[in-house]
Amino acid sequence: MSPLQILIEQLSASSYMLTFIGQMDESNVDSNAPTVYDVIEKIPQGGSLILNFSGLTYMNSKSIGYTTDFYNKVVDEKGGKLIVAESPENILDILTVVGLTNIITFTTSVAEAKAIIAGEDTQESIVEEVTETPTEEISAEAPQEETTPHIEIKIPEVLTQSTEEKIVEEKVEETPVVENIPAVEEKVIPAEQPTPAKTTEITLDEDEEFPWTILAIGGIAIIILIVMFL
Repeated sequence: MSPLQILIEQLSASSYMLTFIGQMDESNVDSNAPTVYDVIEKIPQGGSLILNFSGLTYMNSKSIGYTTDFYNKVVDEKGGKLIVAESPENILDILTVVGLTNIITFTTSVAEAKAIIAGEDTQESIVEEVTETPTEEISAEAPQEETTPHIEIKIPEVLTQSTEEKIVEEKVEETPVVENIPAVEEKVIPAEQPTPAKTTEITLDEDEEFPWTILAIGGIAIIILIVMFL
């Protein structure tokens, strides 16, 4: 069995760091994985975990699968953050080929990883202080509206009989009297009858002949004009 040692360090109430020393292969990965899972169980919601691979010399495919599962437990289930710090070149090449560098945050030093975790812890503490700060209740009395006196004026709906009689008498006296106007007799004016239109009859004497000679000369002149223009 290849030797593998895992060192546990608690950085804060919500963050831990695990340092791997040796090789992670088929002979020891199954027996050491529960140590990592126990630490993940201690991390609260929104906590962080640093995997320090500075002392790691070898990883097989099964150990890469466990690393992916560590990421899912911390990030997906707890809503936290997982960082891999100081990976040797050969380990980083393997993790890059399988695509873990596109998913997991990698840092070149442990100090950089701790700074990221410390910044997140500071932000969380500030948020907690803000949420726990008691808010002072400010009560202001609403200004009372000035009430204006309501005056009701009642008008009698029914007039007395004497008042109604006076109004009728005044209306009768004011109404002008129209005198009788004599009727105008209608006169019927007879319509004028239309006068018949005068017609003039033109008659030719039997002795007068129709001017055929003049007509023939005019026709010949018209034909000559047509031929000239053609």
